[in-house]
Formats: sequence, structure tokens, C-alpha cells
Amino acid sequence: NRKKETAFLSDWLSKEPNSLLFIYGPKSSGKTTLIYKLSEQQLDHRKYAINYLNLRGVLVYNFQTFLDAFFVRFTTEKVKDIVGGITLNIGFFNISVDDDALLKKNPFKLMEEQLTKAKKKGLQPVIILDEIQTLKNIYFNGERNLLDELFNLFVRLTKEIHVAHIILLTSDSYFIEEIYNHSKLQKTTELFHVGHLLEEDVREWLLRENVEENDIQYLWKRIGGSCWEITQIISKYQNGESIKSACDYFINDEAGKLTDFMRTRMSDEEKEITRQVHRHIVQNGFAHTGDFDKSLNPLIPKMVAHDFWFFRTDSQHITANSESIRG
Repeated sequence: NRKKETAFLSDWLSKEPNSLLFIYGPKSSGKTTLIYKLSEQQLDHRKYAINYLNLRGVLVYNFQTFLDAFFVRFTTEKVKDIVGGITLNIGFFNISVDDDALLKKNPFKLMEEQLTKAKKKGLQPVIILDEIQTLKNIYFNGERNLLDELFNLFVRLTKEIHVAHIILLTSDSYFIEEIYNHSKLQKTTELFHVGHLLEEDVREWLLRENVEENDIQYLWKRIGGSCWEITQIISKYQNGESIKSACDYFINDEAGKLTDFMRTRMSDEEKEITRQVHRHIVQNGFAHTGDFDKSLNPLIPKMVAHDFWFFRTDSQHITANSESIRG
């Protein structure tokens, strides 16, 4: 049940492109499923040219592999226009091998040309990049950062010439903090948070699986609305394991991972700050960065990167990445 999120995205896409949209949320909150179903099942493919690429599913570690992921090369002179429909995880753009030299020199120009061509045909191009943060450490032509150049292109495509909608997804919540304050992205970017499922949605889901009410309450209190964890618990339940036992497995597993991480990867000062943050999260549901001194700052990206914490850029709140981490 993602009617609110679907309604927002459909309305946003119906307007003229004028900003980048970052969709962010905790790991396993259903961001990818939401945008995939919207792209494949709900948008009119006669109106939109949808180019979706999940960077989690491709190996991009340098500039050449970036080109290989985004561009499909054809040997024939007649190149099929890839922006004439919907493409999912098969490369964004088609080019002739004759354009290969130009591609390496300026791939962003080729992107803009093909998207502009689609726009002139009456189609509205939509670029969707899932797990965009995987590109942040890639450079090309010396020291030029690939992500900086992509953002330059995206701002031009949206804010300046209004050619394409750009939707970027990430589960690395601190990445939003890093790039949202980037001077080039000021007044060019919108944020849209997709959280874990609400209690009523979890209850409806579990009732369909014939889970009893007391078990539903136990799961909600201990696990919350994490889609992936609930899916795994239902699988264990269908194989004869109790809901309580399945929930406790995830809680103990997360506790073990966090304990081991603190033991092997943290200084004594970091351990104490982490304990303080978790006390706030358990008591209030979140910890506000303003309640701590600057020694917390370098710990946030570290904990986010290892899926222990989730960071809300708009509110400066730290929460557990899932309820199972709270225990």
C-alpha cells in the first residue's frame, strides 16, 4: 500500500521538469520496488520514455565500466532510438560504434542529444538511477569527478532546458547530506523520503498470511516495517518457525553485528558516543545531532555506511536503520 508515494510521484512526473528528485529512505523500505512498479506498470509508456538503471546490479568501478553500463553500442549505421519506450537495466542509450570516440570524450553531450530528440518526438524522458552513491568515487579525464559532471548535466536537463525528469535513489542517507549542500545543487533538488511500512500496512500483510494478532503486535514492536525482514520472517513462519523465534533471530543477529563492529572498528570515544546515541533512539525513537558535540559528525557516515543508522537530512535526526537494531 504505497498510494501516497505513488500519487506524489505521478503528480511530480506530470509537471514540466524543473528539479532533480532524490528518493531516499532506510534500507529495505521498498524504494526500488516502488519506483520499479511505477515505471513498469503505472506510467503510460506512450507518453514517457523511461530509462531505469539499478546500479546495484551492474559493476561500475571506473569510467569505462560507466560507459559500458549506460551505452549500448551497435555496429549498424541505423541506430535504434533507445528513448522510444521503457528500458530497464539494459543501458540507457544506443550509439553507433562510429560515435565511440565522441562517447569517451563527451558522453554527456550524447545523453543530452538523445533526450532532446525524444522530447521533440512528444515523449517525456525520465532517467531513474538507483543507488546513485555507487558512482561517487569514480573519476575520468584526470581528476574530474564523474558524479559532479553527471549532476551538472542533470541540472541542465531539468532546471535549465526542462528536457528530462531525473529521479535518483539512495539508501546511503548521509550521501544526501554530502551532496544536498553542494553549491551546484542549491535550489535545484527536491527530497522525498520513503520510510518503512506503517503499522496498519504491516498488520494487513500479516493477516493475509494468517498470523495471529498477538504475534503481529510482537513483530511490529520488535521489527517494525522493514519489508525485507518481514518477508524473511514470513518465510520462516511458513516453514513452521514461530513469529517470536523468527523476530528474535534478527534482533540477536543485528546485536551481534553491532557488538562486533564496535569491538573491532571503534575507538573508546566512538563506542561511548554510539551508546549515547542508542540511548536517545531507544527513549525517543531518534537522536538529534544538536544534542551532541562535533565528535559525533565523523561517526555518522561510518554507521550509515554499515547499515546501523539512518540519517534524515531535513530534520538532522538519527534513527536505527531498522527496529531490529534497537532490540
